[in-house]
Amino acid sequence: MGPPPTFATHPIPPTPLQQILFEDFVWVLGSSGPEVSLTFGRFTEPLDFFVYNRFGFNWWPSGPAYRQVEGVSQVLDQPAWDQVLRTLVAEPAAPPFVREEYKAPIADFVHLMLAGQSLPGALWDLSDSNEHPLHTETPAHHVTLNKINGSNYYFIEPRNPDPSFEPRWTLVTPSAAAVLESIQRELHLRDHVIQYFLDHGIACSTRLCRASTSTPTLHPPPIDHRLQPDVGLGWRPPNYKPDSIDYASYEVARDALLSQPHAHAALLHGGLVWRLARESITNDNVLIGPTEDVFMHGDVLQTENLEFWDDKLTDQDIDVICGVYKVFTGMF
Repeated sequence: MGPPPTFATHPIPPTPLQQILFEDFVWVLGSSGPEVSLTFGRFTEPLDFFVYNRFGFNWWPSGPAYRQVEGVSQVLDQPAWDQVLRTLVAEPAAPPFVREEYKAPIADFVHLMLAGQSLPGALWDLSDSNEHPLHTETPAHHVTLNKINGSNYYFIEPRNPDPSFEPRWTLVTPSAAAVLESIQRELHLRDHVIQYFLDHGIACSTRLCRASTSTPTLHPPPIDHRLQPDVGLGWRPPNYKPDSIDYASYEVARDALLSQPHAHAALLHGGLVWRLARESITNDNVLIGPTEDVFMHGDVLQTENLEFWDDKLTDQDIDVICGVYKVFTGMF
């Protein structure tokens, strides 16, 4: 393989780091889309550890004082705390472990982040007023932000790769919070980062790089689904009631799809698709990278001078994995 990919030299208009995290925080906690990890409700560590690793919450009992948010932590009763847990996708009936003194700072942190307000350094290690702001550290990975078709993509490359490292593909994620978490958890090797993403349903991709062969497409043409008669598991008559035979047929169709080479993209998809594919596809299927047909049937991200390709699931694939069928209503 040649040297690692180089990116366009023209600068990307800077977006304040705090604003990027605000947007990502709201997206993660305020979205029900398929890319959002469904594992947030399965806490395997104290809540303050989770909020630190995922979002940079950095308060500790003997640390600097901060001014509590009026109307939030100052009046934090049980219903209000339950709402904080729901915001963090935790179940109040089976809450994660958290020491009592952490509740008020976590409530203030969540409120300020969702409101898009400035966070004090005592709460956030990405704040310039923090005693040891995270962005002054040198992480193990070089992260490049590329804005493509109006969306942010974070390209993660080892800063000091092992001499035996073979950079066949580039790890890419749309989530700033996921990048932050890989730094906070001190995941030093690229394979450790993607293994963590795959184990927790965090959307990402493994992209092959090549020189651009055409002008970047800023607005891909919409797909006319009327030209695609197949819809997931097909069509059913009005008032249809599925039964156990339908479910068995779904499992056969899903497993047949997931046995195809490109279907490892289901683990990279995150969320519900990731969860349904988890028992059929291993992480090793992903680590080998894109298939040989990726340049014909894959998904591409284009910068000014480079293309980054990975296998993708079609809408039909996603419908099959999720068990979608449509019912005739006569209302066309």
